[in-house]
Amino acid sequence: MESVIFSVDVEAWYDASVIKTMQPCLNTEKCTDRVLEPMLWLLDTLDTFGGKATFFVLGRIAKKYPNLVKEIVHRGHELGSHGFEHIPLTQRSITETFDDLTLSKNIIEQISGKTVKGYRAPCFSITAKNMQVYESLAQAGYAYDSSVFPFSLHPQYGVSDVPLAPYYAHEQILEFPLSCISLLGLRFPCSGGAYFRLSPSLYTKRCMSAITQNNRPFVFYIHPWELDDAQPRVGSFSLNYIRHYSFLSSTRKKIISLLENVKTVSFEQWIQQSNHILSLR
Repeated sequence: MESVIFSVDVEAWYDASVIKTMQPCLNTEKCTDRVLEPMLWLLDTLDTFGGKATFFVLGRIAKKYPNLVKEIVHRGHELGSHGFEHIPLTQRSITETFDDLTLSKNIIEQISGKTVKGYRAPCFSITAKNMQVYESLAQAGYAYDSSVFPFSLHPQYGVSDVPLAPYYAHEQILEFPLSCISLLGLRFPCSGGAYFRLSPSLYTKRCMSAITQNNRPFVFYIHPWELDDAQPRVGSFSLNYIRHYSFLSSTRKKIISLLENVKTVSFEQWIQQSNHILSLR
């Protein structure tokens, strides 16, 4: 059984939270999304190495680029929802959250003809303060979620006391926490995004090995904009600037190195292959 789950949060470069922080008045209606080229590169690269993935697509992006959604399905990958707009759930009411969950799911299903089972919240925004979201996910017809970072070092997201392995956060919703390793009683993220770009490849590979040897899936994630070194630069030099723009030029090479060493699966594939493991949790 393959234990490396590859996931992609399909959003525009300006959807990233640090862009909104650095340039809160950015007129996104005049910005190009810059989604298609990195997405097609990623699809081609996954094909080259025989890897599969789950693509959590913003409903807004799906509506604008329906052929991209269809191409993801054509290549044999799974579709999930990333919400309609990239607004953290911590900034929404429970009614607004349910409406967003339903809208994005319906749009992606209508375009693709496939049932959407999985969800990832913008900015990993399921926290200890809004666990009622799981009931909304169940009511909206989802089967699993991957929005929780099981550590508490980030100021905007994270839940420190949840399991590191997949667990049922609701009787109908299986939660796949983003991968972290535990050292000396502390948890450290290693699963993707900036943690992947800013860390040596050896760190990622060793964490991946340690996690999969413990019968946990390694949950990896990336964004199209992390494969786009030519994207616009906004804001001034700061920690947020470093976090968003550093090592963009090397991300594609690191993705290739990852796929050369492991065969990846989607969440749906992992669930299908792991029913015997899940029944023991």
